[in-house]
Amino acid sequence: MSPEADKVLNTEETFGLGGQMLAEGRTVKLRLGGYSMWPFLLPGDVATIAPVKADEVLLGDVLVFDRGDRWIAHRLISKETKGKNHVLRTRGDSCINEDAPFKEEKLRGKVVEVQRGRRVFRLDHLRAQRLGRMMVTTSDVSSPVIHALLLAWRLPFRIWSRVLPLFA
Repeated sequence: MSPEADKVLNTEETFGLGGQMLAEGRTVKLRLGGYSMWPFLLPGDVATIAPVKADEVLLGDVLVFDRGDRWIAHRLISKETKGKNHVLRTRGDSCINEDAPFKEEKLRGKVVEVQRGRRVFRLDHLRAQRLGRMMVTTSDVSSPVIHALLLAWRLPFRIWSRVLPLFA
């Protein structure tokens, strides 16, 4: 195993080294940021991304794709095939709206493992795949509920961050 295989890439290395490693068929470890996949993926989690082709992905898989100048990890909610071309649609678990559809050229890989502290979660196990499919089939209900829970969870932090300086 190469030394890069255990290295967690930072944002600057994502496109260069990360893209090269995936193109060579190797996995990439990347530290996640943002709350769009809350509570399934959290900021600071380390995701292992494996290369994947568009015709191999399944509904519910967490895909990594190019969006502007960064990579996004969101759940696949639909896949359309037009001839040999694939158009993929994704949505973050805590997002109300789905992402703009993208073509397979933007697909970088699939999240196969997540490390949170000392715990490691395999996303290619049957239980995780079932959970992913359940998130897709219930997303019209679950996404707004998860979004509301996220806002409610973050609200006390926003309030305290404004109140505490008043007492300093």
